Amino acid sequence: LDADKEGYLRSTTSLVQTAGRAARHLNGKVYLYADVMTHSIKEFLAISSYRRQKQIDYNKAHGITPRSVRRSIEEGLTYHLRDKHQGSQVMKETAGDLDVQSTLDALRE
Repeated sequence: LDADKEGYLRSTTSLVQTAGRAARHLNGKVYLYADVMTHSIKEFLAISSYRRQKQIDYNKAHGITPRSVRRSIEEGLTYHLRDKHQGSQVMKETAGDLDVQSTLDALRE
């Protein structure tokens, strides 16, 4: 991230949000490339350090070890495809009973 360009996408808030996106991953990292340490970068680093320490303290106090999600992508996709198939089956079975014109009239009322 070319971080030393002050402006809309390099404000403190934007830097925090961008870093937060990377922080969702167990080994996520953010690299800030800058020739000058801007006010936004200094604020971002202070906020980030504070939040990281707070999270580490909380994890330690509650015996939490950060870990990644263990569900596979294929598992989620399987449920989605199964539900989609079931929906199309219901439509095929009940389509003969569906009166499109009366349904449209009811929706317009």
